[in-house]
Amino acid sequence: MLRRELPALALALAACAGSEKAGGDGAASAINADSLMATVRVLSSDEFEGRAPGTAGEEKTVAYLTERFKALGLLPGNPDGSWVEKVVMVKIARAEIRRQPDENAPIVIQADQDVLLEVLDTVDNWAHVKHADGAVGYVRITQVWGL
Repeated sequence: MLRRELPALALALAACAGSEKAGGDGAASAINADSLMATVRVLSSDEFEGRAPGTAGEEKTVAYLTERFKALGLLPGNPDGSWVEKVVMVKIARAEIRRQPDENAPIVIQADQDVLLEVLDTVDNWAHVKHADGAVGYVRITQVWGL
């Protein structure tokens, strides 16, 4: 999945230039064709093991990008001050997101495979999640990657 997003990540490095720390000389001067190609070469190397979700390659990729953002003088963008948003990815054909953490609870929404869901909390074998459309509910942990 990250392979398709690599160009977007490279552009994100460039787009983040406006988010630099006050008083810094700016991330914009550090972003150019050579630095973007160097980033692409690193992320596409065998060391990153394909970058697939839920793998060591994904962890290496996130750590690398976080360090690059820090080196550019950028600040984390999440309200809690973290660099990485807590999400899970649906790993089955269609996950059922229910109103309560109960197999008999009404289904709020169904999420297709590879859809990302924001994690709000966990309860026993359930994740309390929020879908991109705003729907909130509970999904079985066995139906998602990332926890």
